[in-house]
Amino acid sequence: MKSFFTEQWKALALLSFPALWIGVFPIWSNWILKPPLNEPISLATAGSIKEVIEVRSLEPLELTFIFDREGQSFEELKRLIGDGGVCVPPTPCTKGVNVPLAWAIREFDTLQVVASGNSDTFDANGWSSNEIHRHITRLDLPPGKYEFSAAVLRPVTELSHVATRLRLSIRSKSDQTWQMGAVWWGSIGKVLLAWPIGIYALFMLFRASLARRQKTH
Repeated sequence: MKSFFTEQWKALALLSFPALWIGVFPIWSNWILKPPLNEPISLATAGSIKEVIEVRSLEPLELTFIFDREGQSFEELKRLIGDGGVCVPPTPCTKGVNVPLAWAIREFDTLQVVASGNSDTFDANGWSSNEIHRHITRLDLPPGKYEFSAAVLRPVTELSHVATRLRLSIRSKSDQTWQMGAVWWGSIGKVLLAWPIGIYALFMLFRASLARRQKTH
């Protein structure tokens, strides 16, 4: 008598497709989307950082200050970081405190500078429930390893109580490469195709198992 798995090879093959999609796709998409840089930097002491980073796609990148909102007054953060132009008259709009930053990106092997700048940063360009974003610059870098360095050019004591990070990440809503297209359509397909196919395959195996059990009794 054939084994159950031999008899149901079609259902098992069908199940393997969504299983791989559901199991492997999130790992790959997280690998692609992971920010090359996401490091804390001190504003109170004019801190600096130097990190080896890896760019994994040709998508445009954005260098951003990330300010932590936890335990901070909303109105105070708007005054210090900027309100992004969202203000209600007669309250004046504010662009917050300037955070001057010098930064450079070098090729990992040759240390040749491929991008650099001195940026006077003002205002917020994004708010979430736990973070405030301040845009620094936009970058286009080929995939590969680089050395990233940055230094705050003066102590910014006004923001010394706000935990701050420098983040280099794929620009929001960017989809110029096949990788981002795969992330987008793969996420939709996981819900609309992978899960229904997987559930159907499991149902087929369950029904076959019941039928086999009835035959043996």
